[in-house]
Amino acid sequence: MCPSRGCIGFRSRLALALLCVGEVVNAVDSASAEDDHASESAVPRFRWGQTKEKLFLTAIVKDLDKTSVRLSFHPDRLSFEALDSFGKTYALELDLVQDIVASSCKWEHVQRRDQRGDAVLVTLLKLYPYPWDALVLDPPAAYRSNMDRDWAREDQALEQPEEDAFFVDHEKYLPRLTSSTLERALEDVDILVLMIRHVACKQCKVVDETFAAAAKTIADAKKGSWQQRLRLAVVDPRTAGRLLARDLGGCCE
Repeated sequence: MCPSRGCIGFRSRLALALLCVGEVVNAVDSASAEDDHASESAVPRFRWGQTKEKLFLTAIVKDLDKTSVRLSFHPDRLSFEALDSFGKTYALELDLVQDIVASSCKWEHVQRRDQRGDAVLVTLLKLYPYPWDALVLDPPAAYRSNMDRDWAREDQALEQPEEDAFFVDHEKYLPRLTSSTLERALEDVDILVLMIRHVACKQCKVVDETFAAAAKTIADAKKGSWQQRLRLAVVDPRTAGRLLARDLGGCCE
């Protein structure tokens, strides 16, 4: 028995509907794959060098879309993002080992093309004029494999300062404070006097012995004396005291 015309028409419409649904699914899958590819960011090649006062970072992207470059500066970190000409995202989130003066940092396109691609030069002003022994805190493997030193911009005469014994020599009566120990240091005293001391700061060293001697005098004072209502402490902005020093506005002029 031959199928009726109505049945043939129904089957044709059903096949056409299934074909359209299949095209929609394929289009959605393709768009989703493109979105996933676009959302993935790669780590650009980058290198860094320094002088006593500044740090230079160069990020390199092959076929860089120069209009896409975005940078943001914060006291303790740097963010970089850019696209290449194919729309691929390159990004860096650097947790810096020392603080910078975010408002005085800048970036620019390097006119001369690097052998690996187009370069963006970032200039960071250090909060404390002091040589850094590293750029970032605990860099992930992807960062370590793409990071180099920029010896061309490095101050070859830059040397690490001598070991500083101030904190160890006076630790019995001049404690080092951090944000987590500040509240405890305020207990049982009316006045807490803090010295933010950086090993490289000459201004800090001028008052080193005077401040330490005052702290010892107060620590040795008789119980119940007015000196017991006063406490002296020190903040090291290089280490665990970094956040507290920042909150207190510590810097070198």
